[in-house]
Amino acid sequence: IFTYIYVVLTGFVVREMIYAQVEVRRPYVIAEFDITSSLAFLVIRNIGQQPARNVKIQLSPIPETEIPTSILQGLLVGEIAFFPPGKEFRTVIGSRDKILEDGSPSRFDVVIKYAWLARGSSFEERWVLNMDYEKATIYARGSPGERCD
Repeated sequence: IFTYIYVVLTGFVVREMIYAQVEVRRPYVIAEFDITSSLAFLVIRNIGQQPARNVKIQLSPIPETEIPTSILQGLLVGEIAFFPPGKEFRTVIGSRDKILEDGSPSRFDVVIKYAWLARGSSFEERWVLNMDYEKATIYARGSPGERCD
């Protein structure tokens, strides 16, 4: 009976080790906003160890900014055929001031779908990008030397 328990537990441990190794080696695509400069960017990164294929991004709502929506739509309508590990793709979505102004959306839902060709697996990551923290942060606005009242 002890042999049976040992075999069952060993099988369980081996399955968990295989699952953990797959999770460590797979592509892992994330999204975030970068508003550290005067422009706001949507940044897509592959922080995994393998390339992602056929990356498709959905963003809702689409930010209303002074940048033509066709620039952002180009990223959202198409797909990234090959996305190497450790790389990032960034696209401008508008000025930081426009994104953070009162009345603009604070919450953005991002869905990223991609494949891992090596194992034939598909993944779907869901992110909620909440800008409330950024809106509460004080940023210097204006030109250098301009008086702030």
